[in-house]
Amino acid sequence: MRNVLQSQLDEYKETNSRKSLNKIKSSIEVLKETYGRSMTSQASSATDGSSNAINSAMESAETAINRSTRNKAEITESVSNIIANML
Repeated sequence: MRNVLQSQLDEYKETNSRKSLNKIKSSIEVLKETYGRSMTSQASSATDGSSNAINSAMESAETAINRSTRNKAEITESVSNIIANML
């Protein structure tokens, strides 16, 4: 999934298109479902730091993508943070 998201980010950087942004958005939704399931399967008191970091990065990316005024640099940075925090 990391490679897919990186490829989508590269496409977005090149095209700055709505289509490429929608691909990223879909991937983030899949990641949220995946990481959400892994978080609920962990003990509630034993929270993994990397899971917190990726969840925070996903929230930041979603916020940047869903803003009415999109900032390409902010979107790129937040998606890069997701990729950096993926295991």
